[in-house]
Amino acid sequence: MKNPECNDGLIKTVCMKYFYKLFVCGGILSASIFSISCKKQITEPTAIQPEISSQANNGSQCKPAVFGAYTGEWITLAQKWYVNGKVRYLKAKHAGYTGTVLDPFLESFDLAWGEVSYEGNQVYLRDVVNNRLLMRVTLDDLGRPVATYYDNEAAADNFVRDTTYYYYKANRLDYMISLFVTTVDAPSPYHGYRKFLFSYDTWGNVVKAEMPESMRLNIQYDYTKPVVGITDNFQLTSSVKLLQYMELIKWPMHHAIARTNFEVGYANYYSEIFHSDYNDYIISNGLVQSYREPNRAVTFYNGWDCGLSLSLNAANKPGNGISTLKQFQEVYSNH
Repeated sequence: MKNPECNDGLIKTVCMKYFYKLFVCGGILSASIFSISCKKQITEPTAIQPEISSQANNGSQCKPAVFGAYTGEWITLAQKWYVNGKVRYLKAKHAGYTGTVLDPFLESFDLAWGEVSYEGNQVYLRDVVNNRLLMRVTLDDLGRPVATYYDNEAAADNFVRDTTYYYYKANRLDYMISLFVTTVDAPSPYHGYRKFLFSYDTWGNVVKAEMPESMRLNIQYDYTKPVVGITDNFQLTSSVKLLQYMELIKWPMHHAIARTNFEVGYANYYSEIFHSDYNDYIISNGLVQSYREPNRAVTFYNGWDCGLSLSLNAANKPGNGISTLKQFQEVYSNH
């Protein structure tokens, strides 16, 4: 059995269907399936970490207000408006729209205008345009997510509902368990279970998210480029991505990302099905301003709110979103 070719060009529908059936519906995969076409497991790199300058530490107070992609035209992947230091309004689009990232579970979202509210240990993300609750989050006493309830219904026959539980060890996310039902690429509602385990390197960077003996996402870093802030371009589930955008969960990343790749397999036999490389980093005060994915000619931009009175944050209206690269560069003049 051969994997469909997904390493070049835009992600194709047939490839996406393959991932869905493999990861969600396939269960535990047998070693014989992969005995012909699998690669060895990627070894995590080791390096001596250079000292992060005191100037870089100044960037730790800045907030990631805008994350966008430029492919010849501008795409706002996330834009946030803050009130009292917390995300209050959010526009977010799944990065798969750029054709540069794999969504293995077909959980795309396009939130044109979202409102975030905080009530005790509950956080609510409401889709204002469609007048519905998109996600509810339960926090523990340390302010960490312990459960999310996600309900994205594009139509009666096109929905994803997911309940995820998060478990921590030594103040890091150790694993999460997702229980979901979906009609995406399924003739009738499909109920599924998935468990992700997370691994970290000696510097505390998250380097792996894996569904044991099924699928894994590997993250490699450039250890010569220490950073204090970066917005990443990879996707596990929509619930996790929205938690990132609401800044309720933050992956530990102390270096610039060099490469990500998805693999499928069993035991010690895994085969890569998709990868992205990242280079041409522009870093200022430890903050990643932009980076490039050369295989697909996409540049990603981070816009940082460092306490300035940005005009876009002063008026919380959907029309005030970034819509062009020129507008982004005018507001965030360091690009």
